Amino acid sequence: MKSKTVSFRFPDDVIDGIEAEAQMTGRSKTDIVLNALAQAYGFQHHSASPITFEQLERQLNDLRAQVKSLSNESPVSNRQTNLRDDILRLTTGLNHLIARFEQIEEKLNTQLAAKGWKLN
Repeated sequence: MKSKTVSFRFPDDVIDGIEAEAQMTGRSKTDIVLNALAQAYGFQHHSASPITFEQLERQLNDLRAQVKSLSNESPVSNRQTNLRDDILRLTTGLNHLIARFEQIEEKLNTQLAAKGWKLN
């Protein structure tokens, strides 16, 4: 599929959510955004580029470097860092989900209002 590069401005929390999901799933930020837009606007999107061996190898090397770095830290510092990172990821993910649910609720209210109905 032919594509071109475009620029958009997003709030920091949206960018954080996209980056967090990309990091957790191993998918590209472009794929994350395209899937969200496909859902919102009802068009079909299939990931243009499956993950390559080179990408997997790079992720594996990054993980090895992180493990080596963490093994050099004290266990208490390690746990605190892990907890802080987990809390940050969860907070970012929850904020992203809340924003998505608010969008869905707004869309549903609009559709219901068009039919003369009201959501309690």
